[in-house]
This record gives sequence, structure tokens and C-alpha cells, in this order.
Amino acid sequence: MTAHHFPPPWMIEELTSHFFVRDTNGQRLGYFYFEEELGRRWAAKLLTKDEARRMAVNLAKLPKLLRAVAIILWVPNASSDNAMRRVDLTATAQFPSL
Repeated sequence: MTAHHFPPPWMIEELTSHFFVRDTNGQRLGYFYFEEELGRRWAAKLLTKDEARRMAVNLAKLPKLLRAVAIILWVPNASSDNAMRRVDLTATAQFPSL
């Protein structure tokens, strides 16, 4: 199976009934439909325009967030003067206590 790549930056576009997120090549990655009229929104179980916009914004931030979480730090190892230990922050996204 081949890997799929969706190059950043991801951009948001708004149409009359939805937002969509697309990558640099124009590939649409996600749709977020909304309805402002309460009765129609409730019947169709759609988002408000603000909810749809916030979800689209958060999806568009994903490539940047994944790069930030994948930081690898090298910190001094307490057991040896010259040794360094690798701390992978991919899972926790928190800095280790030194």
C-alpha cells in the first residue's frame, strides 16, 4: 500500500452551507456542514456556523501540531557526566523533569 501525503499548509474555505479544509495541492480533507436556522439545524443534526468553523480551524492546525509534538530532546543523563539520553515527547507532549 502506498502512503498518502497531504502537504501543509492546510487552508479553510467557506461555502454557503459548509466549511472545508484542503491541502496545498487542493485535495479536500474534511467537510463541516452548518445551519443557522435552529429548527433546520436540530432536524438535520448539523453544527452551528461557529462550531463548524472552529472544527475546520482545528483540523487545519493538525500538521503544525504534529510537528510540534514530535520534538525530541537530548538532555544530560544524571548517571554519567558525558552521556546524553533521548527523551521522546511524541506521546505526552510534556517536558521531562530534569
